[in-house]
Amino acid sequence: MIQKKLYITEYQYLSEIINEIPTNTVVWKKKTGIGATYLELNTERNSIILEPNVPVIKGKKQKGIMGVFEGIDVSHIMQYMSNESYPVKKFLVTPESFYKVLEAAANLDIDLYSTYFILFDECDRTMKDVGYRETIILPMDDFFKFKNKAFISATAVIPSDPRFLQHNFECLIIEPDHNYQKLIKLIETNNVSMSLKNFLSNCDEECVCIFLNSIQGIAAIIKDLGIAEDSNIYCSKKKAKELAAFGSNRSFENLTDNFAKYNFFTSRFNSAVDIFMDLMPTVVMVTNLNIAYHTAIDPYGDAVQIVGRFRNGVKEVIAISNFDQNISTKTPEQAKSYLEGCEESYNLIRTLRNSTTNPGAFDTLNEALQLVKYSTFISEDGSTNHFMVDNFMYEETVKHLFHNSSAWHEAYCSSHFLPSIQKEVFFYSDKEDPKSSSNSSIKELTSKLIGALEKLEQAEREAYSINNASEVINELRMIFPEIVEGYYVLGAQELSKNSYSKKQIKDAVKQKRKNDAKSDFGFINALQSEFQDNYAGPTSVLKKRLAAAIQSYGLNLLPTIELLKEYFEVSSRTSIKGYTEKGYRIYSCKFAR
Repeated sequence: MIQKKLYITEYQYLSEIINEIPTNTVVWKKKTGIGATYLELNTERNSIILEPNVPVIKGKKQKGIMGVFEGIDVSHIMQYMSNESYPVKKFLVTPESFYKVLEAAANLDIDLYSTYFILFDECDRTMKDVGYRETIILPMDDFFKFKNKAFISATAVIPSDPRFLQHNFECLIIEPDHNYQKLIKLIETNNVSMSLKNFLSNCDEECVCIFLNSIQGIAAIIKDLGIAEDSNIYCSKKKAKELAAFGSNRSFENLTDNFAKYNFFTSRFNSAVDIFMDLMPTVVMVTNLNIAYHTAIDPYGDAVQIVGRFRNGVKEVIAISNFDQNISTKTPEQAKSYLEGCEESYNLIRTLRNSTTNPGAFDTLNEALQLVKYSTFISEDGSTNHFMVDNFMYEETVKHLFHNSSAWHEAYCSSHFLPSIQKEVFFYSDKEDPKSSSNSSIKELTSKLIGALEKLEQAEREAYSINNASEVINELRMIFPEIVEGYYVLGAQELSKNSYSKKQIKDAVKQKRKNDAKSDFGFINALQSEFQDNYAGPTSVLKKRLAAAIQSYGLNLLPTIELLKEYFEVSSRTSIKGYTEKGYRIYSCKFAR
């Protein structure tokens, strides 16, 4: 693809160097916040701007511009298209809702392909997100039918889809002529959760924005620090339901006017969204591979976009990450060779399927074809899905960055960032954390917790730069209270025997506490003093005196005659001289006085 370059000064906007976004162009604007979408919204032509998600559309929408997403139907679009008050039509549309615009135009007999300019904003999302969001590329077949079209992003990647070359696309690079690096502190750690918690605990900033693509991780941090009342969580509607399961109701699908002290964002807000604040926040970007690989923040793409979201600037930028030397990674050459092998095998099965005349063989081979992993790289018409290919190559590149801290650090040494690095080694690492095993059976989880707690008890004898044993124990106690209590009450061996369900653990703990209470020597001596040999009294008096002894020792026992009989030889229920209420006579103590 032919590349052209234009330079932009520090305070210039894109509209000051070009009149309009040129057609058949991939615009790589290098720097965020230079007004690319603004330029198209103010260009005198009908436009369709594809945005990656709803918050972007709601953030950019203004009078005369129609946002199209879930809940906006074809009739609304037709009304807008027919409204003569807006001679120039501007649409902001999610990829999933683009079909509604096509349908509305068809109903009104409007030729979109020749009368509208289409712009795919944050175009690299087509390649980066397609692996888990296939619908993001739904508009692409129609995209190439438009006479006037363009891709644009500050982190653009040249797509491999041959249709870009067939349509003579060029790459226009908008190159800043000044230094725009931002200082960033990189924290390399073996316990991301603890590093983040330590940072937030010691951070006195008025506003902190944390980007962590894990609802479970966000909920745990908020709970551990007790900051629920000071936190907002920005995520999708679906993720908000997951948050509710963790007991949080401070979630928002779109940006609010009132930001909290702590603002957590999932990847939904990594790109395109404009975040306006009255102050410059501290931004923390978190990768925790032991929660999930999808928490990985790409230094070349995600990190650039995240920092660029804050239109009034940021005060400080922090990136926290752990690493996994066991991540299986491929070089670009190995990844390409791997896909070629997959394609060869896929084509072989497809050829066998198409050549057989036996219906049973055809069905079996067809079924096998659908099960082959490479089938996800094939479009419905049988052609190669080049966006999936690009996604595979991209994922392999990003995985390599988290193989070790050196690659990660090097990736941040770019035109966007000037990094410093800090290493934190905790006694207890993320990898050993049983929280990541919360979906295991109770017995499996208990076994892992026993191992973890046994190690934590050895913490004082180990030499690590940061001893986080007590914090981890408290954290585990909050998340797995029954099991941790069982460990300290029953001991490892008895807990393991009673670990088939939470109820079994609770019952065993309750019984152990009861047995321990019954064998308390001070309590036994008190009973011996309270109930002398041959003492007789009505039932209510016996229970009252027994309850007083239990209370004075703070024991969890019920003052019953059955309990009394465990310590004394007691008569059958009988009449007691001087009382109308029947009671019992205590003959002697079962324990030596």
